[in-house]
Amino acid sequence: MTEYLSISADGKMLAASQNRDVMKIFEMKRNTHIVKLQPMDMFAMIKYKNGKISKQEFYYGDSFLSQSGRFMNIDNTMASVAITDNSGHTRNVPVK
Repeated sequence: MTEYLSISADGKMLAASQNRDVMKIFEMKRNTHIVKLQPMDMFAMIKYKNGKISKQEFYYGDSFLSQSGRFMNIDNTMASVAITDNSGHTRNVPVK
């Protein structure tokens, strides 16, 4: 299980730990920002600037006592992102 935490206001620094190991600090090299997901968000439809479309599903855990991080990375290769919750409501996420 890997847990991530943004530790700077501009989203350029990220702290991560895995399986109770030491915490590591990473500096983001590409232009990204992190979107915190809502509890009922199920998936995102991503349209890229090159015309491709992909679907990213969001999960709560993979096995007993594990928990996935509930966030999504948005980068400058994306043209638009639409997140859908379990009720079928969709919201558009700003792409910087």
